[in-house]
This record gives sequence, C-alpha cells and structure tokens, in this order.
Amino acid sequence: MFLTVQGLVVILCRFVLRKKIPSDGSWNTWLMAGLLLCAALGTQLLAMLETIGPLVYLSAVFSGFAVAMLYPTLTTYLSFVLPSDSRYVLMGIFMSSYDLGFSLGGLAMGVIVQISSYSTMFTICTLLSAAAMILVVAFRQRMEAGNRVKSVVMT
Repeated sequence: MFLTVQGLVVILCRFVLRKKIPSDGSWNTWLMAGLLLCAALGTQLLAMLETIGPLVYLSAVFSGFAVAMLYPTLTTYLSFVLPSDSRYVLMGIFMSSYDLGFSLGGLAMGVIVQISSYSTMFTICTLLSAAAMILVVAFRQRMEAGNRVKSVVMT
C-alpha cells in the first residue's frame, strides 16, 4: 500500500506540476531546499513507523513528491548551464552518477541495516537530506551570484 501511494504521488506530481519545473536555467535555492526537506520528512516518518502507525502514509506523500520533482529539476537545470560542446557527455555522466549513487546507497544502507535497524538507516537518510539542504541554503549566494552574472552575459 505504501509503494502504491508513493507511486501515485510521483505520477500525479509529474503530470500536474510538469509546467512548474524551472526551465529558465536558473538555480532555485528554495525549491531545492523544499524538495530536500520533503525527502528528510519522508525518511524521518519512516524511521518513526512504530510510533506513528497509519500516519506513515504521509511519508509516502513526502517521499513521492521529492522523488517526482528532484531529478527533473536537476536535469533541467543542468541542460541549461552545461557548456553546449560537452553537454551530452556531462549529462550522461550525471545520469550515470545518479544510478551509481542509487546502487551504492542501497549497498551502504544495507550494511547499516545489518548492523543496526531500519529506523537507524532511515534516520541516517534524514540526516543526509538535511545536510544537503543546509549546503544548498548555505551556498545560495554563490549560486544566485552565478545566475546574475549569467543573465548579464546573456543580455
């Protein structure tokens, strides 16, 4: 049931919000921070499964939203900012790295589950998402400055 809810959220978000994905090549710090916050909330709710009971389906909603929007937002952004002469090679490297991260993440988290528990593994995932969110917000001035320079160069 959990995966059904998450899958429906992914499909619904991709269909309903497809026009809301930034497609101007600018870095939207608060969108990325919000998506990482949704991922963190989703995994933390999973870590609390034994205490929240049926409210765990909120985790499917948060995780589904993050999964549905994070990857398309990043690929759209990269398609604008990568140099045109090597764009396809670099996009291929990004996609391969994404797949590799998925595999290695499962391997590393599998070891953590073997050593401790699923709750611990989901809490670690929450901390990783929160750390990524903090980095996105902390470096927002650098990214926004890059957007301003790029817009001046384009005009």
